[in-house]
Amino acid sequence: MASLCEKHLRSHYEDQLFHDHQLLEPVWDLKSRMCRKHRKLRRLYCRTEGCSVCGTCLLEEHKDHDAIPLGEERARKELEVRQVQADVENQMLLISSDSQKHRGQVAFLSKLIQATRNEVNSCFSEIMQEVKHLQMKVLDFVDKEEAAALGKLGSSIQQSHNRLLKLEGDSIWLRTLLANRSDQQFLQEFPRLKHFSDSMEPLMGTNCEEEQSFLQLPETLEELRSRLADMGLSFINQLLLKGIKMKSYEVLPPAVDRKTLLKCYCNLNFDPTTASEELFLFKETHSVLNLGILLEPFTAGGPFPGFKQWPQVLCSRGLSEGRHYWEAEVSNSWVCLGVTYRRSPPLSGRPRRNIVYLLGRNPYSWCLEWDSLKFSVWHDNTQTVLHGGYHRTLGVALDCAAGCLSFYGVAGGVSLLYRFLASFLEPLYPAVMVSSGALVTLKQV
Repeated sequence: MASLCEKHLRSHYEDQLFHDHQLLEPVWDLKSRMCRKHRKLRRLYCRTEGCSVCGTCLLEEHKDHDAIPLGEERARKELEVRQVQADVENQMLLISSDSQKHRGQVAFLSKLIQATRNEVNSCFSEIMQEVKHLQMKVLDFVDKEEAAALGKLGSSIQQSHNRLLKLEGDSIWLRTLLANRSDQQFLQEFPRLKHFSDSMEPLMGTNCEEEQSFLQLPETLEELRSRLADMGLSFINQLLLKGIKMKSYEVLPPAVDRKTLLKCYCNLNFDPTTASEELFLFKETHSVLNLGILLEPFTAGGPFPGFKQWPQVLCSRGLSEGRHYWEAEVSNSWVCLGVTYRRSPPLSGRPRRNIVYLLGRNPYSWCLEWDSLKFSVWHDNTQTVLHGGYHRTLGVALDCAAGCLSFYGVAGGVSLLYRFLASFLEPLYPAVMVSSGALVTLKQV
């Protein structure tokens, strides 16, 4: 075996001596593909020992081993790699979707903090105004007391001044009387002297007793300060216990096996009263088939107006508590598998076949869609395209308390396709949309 250049390859085509030589497509890793023992190309893969071998190896040390061509083994392994790749890319979608929610949460948190700051500033501004008003009342009381005390002191000073002026006049008269040399005049003026003793009225002074002034004010102010401090401390202690509450949730859930999911399996049945006119229900097999023709005249009935505008049907059981899991086999046609509230979307009076009534195209429903080419998930008319190929069996897991709706591809085990996180406010009814010629079967365990 040898690799040939273009010149030598031409001679193999033109020279009759080389016509019995077998020409193969070039092998880029020829050296590593050669069997060191037999010097032959290793074209086979021994599945028993997990290695590549040549034809002679298969007749000797690998005799009776399970071996297939390398290309076939690669094709089988590629399917596994592509499935893992699809799982990884779907996980990337979940993280990207969650990152968008985080950006919204950052904006919401900033708005919340600003609103809280405004509320705190407004509250403390009012408190300070009340304290200021209280301060002004106390100071007004002090000012009035000052004015009253100064008035009393002024009156006392004026009385003392007036008495002093009178006494000074009397003193001058008395000195004049004593200095009078005329005995006759002295004796004539002397009778006025007894009026001095009669007019000696008591004079009351006014004094500010410092120790008795504002006797209750310091204690009252101290009590006010102490109460405000205690109240503030109590307020702070309560506030520090009740700040921003953060809640953890699973962006990527831990790996779960089908056996665990089957522990909360619920057997579902279709509700024939909710089926549109194109659908035919098989009670025995729990299947629904779209025949592509109206089995009965179109009516406006159904779980809510507009639901029957699309080939859809609800299950009879609403789920509002606990954990639930169910599986469905779907044909390789356009189908939707999901859950919905049993009420009309926030639109009415629309034309026939309005998209808002289809699963996932309104805020009241969530679904996984296979359009015969790719998987997508829908909610509120927003599509997220998923990676990976067709799964005949699909699983749906609902955790009502956690607000978690997960879709799985089932093939022996389960692989997570997508997960919705939401607050479910009403019972959720499993539902399917089945296009013309498609078949969906609810599995029973």
